[in-house]
Amino acid sequence: CCLVFYGNKAEYLLLALVLARRLALFGGGEHPLLVLPTPDVPYSFLDAFERAGCVVLPAQEYLRMHPRLLASPEGRHRLVLTKLRALGLQLPGLKKVLLIDADLLPTALLDLRKVFAMEPPAALLMP
Repeated sequence: CCLVFYGNKAEYLLLALVLARRLALFGGGEHPLLVLPTPDVPYSFLDAFERAGCVVLPAQEYLRMHPRLLASPEGRHRLVLTKLRALGLQLPGLKKVLLIDADLLPTALLDLRKVFAMEPPAALLMP
């Protein structure tokens, strides 16, 4: 499971740490949360991720959307393409990547074995 984390907002850090904990509970520890940060993520955030059992990867530069494609060129969606960096991960033993948003709260219904058994590209609707 991979989370692309950018910025320095504490509320997103808290959401991401809850996500990491939920994935550990329901994933049986088989799939640690990989955190792909951008250079502006504070060291204290990276330390918190590591203490929570996440694997913090090297920082990645932003992918910016062309401003003419957005209704609000300086809005929060201008950096959303940065998530695509997760698709280029090349790590030993990594076969599939589940890109996950920090505001997703997995429940006991999430079975990561079933998710990773799907043929990519795939999506799973949550009840």
